[in-house]
Amino acid sequence: LIINFRKDNKMISSTFQKTSLSGKKIWRGKSQIDFLVQNLPDPFAIIDFNGYILDINLAFEKVYGWKKKEIIQKYIPIVPPRLTTEFFAFLNEIKQNEKISGYETTRICRDRSEIIVSIDAFLLINQKGEPIAIGEISRNITHLKKKEVINKKFQERWKSLTHNASHLIITVDKQGKITFVNQRIKQLLGYNVEEIINSSLSTLIIEEDLETVKKNLIEVLTEDKIKSCVYRLRKKNSSIVTYAIDWSSLKEPSGKIEGVVGIGRDITREKEEEAEIIQSQRLEALADLVGGIAHHFNNLMTIILLQAQLIEEEIKEIKDEAIEKRLKSIRESCFQGKKKVDQILQFVEGLSGKEFLMINVNRVIKEALSDVSVQLEAKAIQVNTEWGDLPP
Repeated sequence: LIINFRKDNKMISSTFQKTSLSGKKIWRGKSQIDFLVQNLPDPFAIIDFNGYILDINLAFEKVYGWKKKEIIQKYIPIVPPRLTTEFFAFLNEIKQNEKISGYETTRICRDRSEIIVSIDAFLLINQKGEPIAIGEISRNITHLKKKEVINKKFQERWKSLTHNASHLIITVDKQGKITFVNQRIKQLLGYNVEEIINSSLSTLIIEEDLETVKKNLIEVLTEDKIKSCVYRLRKKNSSIVTYAIDWSSLKEPSGKIEGVVGIGRDITREKEEEAEIIQSQRLEALADLVGGIAHHFNNLMTIILLQAQLIEEEIKEIKDEAIEKRLKSIRESCFQGKKKVDQILQFVEGLSGKEFLMINVNRVIKEALSDVSVQLEAKAIQVNTEWGDLPP
């Protein structure tokens, strides 16, 4: 914004000429650019290498609060005393390098409040090529810095919360690459954060569940919805665990969806307990069914036994050995049948959780084989009974 002319690789300004009159510093020949300087939107000041303010524009008055007549020829009034050394090092650097851009520092306003500014400064030299002052354009970035501090604190707080959360927290971009994972993954799955960042989500998900994961993530990304899913994850030691993960869209400040964020918890034990409950319910149903059938057969055996006893009473005087032998066989079979039914009922009570019984497996197998020995012999079936000493 300052009109400069370069000659023989030297920065020469034809608009500023420095003379001395009555002990005061006066600038001549700058009327051509006064309009530009005074209408700059940012504060502009000319400062000599001794730290004296030589000129300012209207924006400077608005931002810092000083009128031109109050600050001209004042010794570094806008520099906090603690930064005096730093300020003169800043002037010396411009003298050496001719310009500085984006220099951030603190400046003082007229009411003694401090603001953070970003400065673009350049060297001013006379017609002889001698450096005489600097031109400084400053921009108040206090509000931006406050936002940065707030954002930084928020990010630090967010990281603290996520890393100390008991659940797994993970973010994934649209390509399925993991962009963030909290440190809890070390305790939950055995991985270090560095091992997982920038790797594919397939690193954690078992192959059989990958297609389901892809479909779920596409649904979250396209429909911007929360989706609860269950997957099997692979731990670093290759063991498999079951996780419930709630996916939601991850948005930029503009609202554009850039990926998904998932919060997962280990439900392996819950799934095992659920399977145990289902198995228990099935056993109870089986116990009810078998118990009903066993009671029914028990009743039938009782009826047959009673009928056999009645027949035996009625033919007591006949003394027919063949009939008595058959009736005895019926009675023994009925008692044997009732015994088997009672064993079934005892087993059913064990299934239903009422009672568990110690059973001699060897004896049970021998009795079972004895019951079907006739059928086995008829069909020429041989059974290997070398089972050893089986524990109860």
